Amino acid sequence: MRALYTKLYTCCVALLLITAINVNYASAQQAQINLELQVNESLANSQVINLTNIIASNGSGANLFNIFIENLDTEATAQDLYLNVSLQSDKNGLIADLYQKQGQPFSLDPGQSVFATNNTIENGLPGVEESINFDGGLTTQGEEFVNDLGGSTKLPPDRYVIQIDIYQNANGRNGGVLLATAQAEIGGGIVDEVRDIFLTSPGDAVGSEAEITNPYPEFRWEGGINTQYRLIVVEANNQDGPETLIQSSVSTEPILENGSPGTGSLLQYEILDVRIQGTSFQMPPSGVQNLEEEKLYYWQVFAELSSSSGTDIRNSEIWGFILKGHGAGLTISSGGELGAALQALMESGELQELQNGGFKLGSIVIDEQTISGPAMLQRLIEFQNKVNNGEITIVNN
Repeated sequence: MRALYTKLYTCCVALLLITAINVNYASAQQAQINLELQVNESLANSQVINLTNIIASNGSGANLFNIFIENLDTEATAQDLYLNVSLQSDKNGLIADLYQKQGQPFSLDPGQSVFATNNTIENGLPGVEESINFDGGLTTQGEEFVNDLGGSTKLPPDRYVIQIDIYQNANGRNGGVLLATAQAEIGGGIVDEVRDIFLTSPGDAVGSEAEITNPYPEFRWEGGINTQYRLIVVEANNQDGPETLIQSSVSTEPILENGSPGTGSLLQYEILDVRIQGTSFQMPPSGVQNLEEEKLYYWQVFAELSSSSGTDIRNSEIWGFILKGHGAGLTISSGGELGAALQALMESGELQELQNGGFKLGSIVIDEQTISGPAMLQRLIEFQNKVNNGEITIVNN
C-alpha cells in the first residue's frame, strides 16, 4: 500500500512539473503585435496645450489621440499584454508615465485588431474582455516640471512626445518584454509667449471721453504674432455697460472672417465684429454700421488661441471714443494733371485695393515732409476717407 502511495505521489509531482513547464512555455511565447498612434489635429496644431488634457490620472481625458493594435498571428492568441502611456519632452525628460496594473493584463484573439482613443482606454479596448486599469502618473521630473510652471498647467514651448508601449508577461515597471512602441510629437504650434493685448488707437480707456474725428478709424493693438483676433465695436446705449454690450456681441458670429464674409450678423447696437490675423484693422466704408457724430463707442479685442481643449480666449481691456463733428469742409483746388489724378484716385477706390493687396508705394511729400512706406499709404487712405465723407472737396480747375 505504501509503495502504491509513493508511485501516485511521484506521478502527481511529475504531472505538476510538466504542467508548470507548459505554462511557462506558453507565457514566454512572444506575441506579434502591430501598434499605431495618431495624434488628433486639435492637439497637434494647438497654440496652448493643457497638461491635464494630455495625461489624466486614470488614462482618460479629452479625445486627443487614437491607437490601433493588431495581433499579427492569425493562429495564436496574444496573451499577457500590458499597455503603457507616457509623455516626455526634450528639456525635462519623462514627465508622466502611466502603466497598466501588474496582474491585470489583456489578450487579443488570433488576427484580432482593435481601435481605441485615450478617452476610452479606461473602459477597456473594444472587443477585448479584460478591463484596463492604470497606475502611475507624474514622475519626479514631472512634479518638478509642474512646480516650475508656477501654478499654470499650460505647456511651455518645447518638443513633447507621446509614447505608447505594449509589453508582454509584465508591465514595463516589472520587466515585461517590449512588443511594440509608437510615438507622436506635439508642441510645434505652441506660441512662444501668450502676450497681453494692449490697445493703442483709437480712443482711450473707458471714461476718458477721448475724441476722434475720423469716421473710418484704423483699430490698432499690440499682441502676439501668428495669432487670430476678434475685434468688436459697439455703440453705447445709456442702459447697459460696455462689458454687457460686448459680451452680447461675442455670443453671435462675426460678419467678416479674415477678409471674407462671415456667417454672423450685426446686432442693433453692434458696429463691427470681425475675425482677423494681425494687430490692426481699417474700418471699411461699407459692409458695417457707420459711426455717427457725437456718439460714444466701445471696442475690445480677443485673442483666439487654438487649445488642446478647444479655444483659449485672451481679451484686452475695453476702450471708448466719441466721434466729433467735422465742421466746415476743406476744398483743394488744383488744375491740370494733379487735380485729375487726385480725383481719379479718390473715385476709383484703388487705395483700398492697394492696401488689401499689400502693395508698397514709394513716398509722398506733404508740407515739405517726406512720408514713405505704410505710413504714406495710411495718409492717402485717410485723405480718401475725408473725401468720401465730404470733409475735403477736390476741384479740378
